[in-house]
Amino acid sequence: MRALERRVLSSDEAQRFVASVRDDRLEALYLIAAFLGLRQGELLGLRWRDIDLEASTLSVRQTLQRVRGQ
Repeated sequence: MRALERRVLSSDEAQRFVASVRDDRLEALYLIAAFLGLRQGELLGLRWRDIDLEASTLSVRQTLQRVRGQ
């Protein structure tokens, strides 16, 4: 099994990505995924109460996972 290769976005790529998701209903989710590196289950378990805009913090308090394909 090959190790998973990861690549960091260049500054130009990051700017294009941000522009491409602007005004999408899932914009916040895409930006959190891209720039904080959360796993899919962590992203899908987020609620607005997990984000403190004043303190600039995000807490992963729960995750969402499939059980037997559901």
